[in-house]
Amino acid sequence: MALAVSSTSLRNGKVLKRYSDTSASGAALTVTTTGVLPERLLFATANYSANATVSVTLGVDSGLGATYDCVLITTALTAAQEASMIPNHPDITIEEDDNFYCTAPLLASETVTVVIYTIEESI
Repeated sequence: MALAVSSTSLRNGKVLKRYSDTSASGAALTVTTTGVLPERLLFATANYSANATVSVTLGVDSGLGATYDCVLITTALTAAQEASMIPNHPDITIEEDDNFYCTAPLLASETVTVVIYTIEESI
């Protein structure tokens, strides 16, 4: 499939953004945010079509280059279908040239859907 991005205006003037995609059967999937304004991470999920034993990673792809990329959370699944990743720190905000990403590896013929929720911050 292809990356789907939806935006919802909130009462406080900010914008809730949802980035989502579903993998082909048996393929790994990485969903990356594509914001043009700073964004604050709310949470991410990876939902498998069957039980999986894998590690799902949520991180930051830095606009400063690969040296500054970082992994925020790695969730290990053992015979489970869903990984929910909520940051321990509520204010993980990135600049407009940075991106959040979530990588979900696959096994055999499973599919996975990855969703990242953010709040677009004003400049």
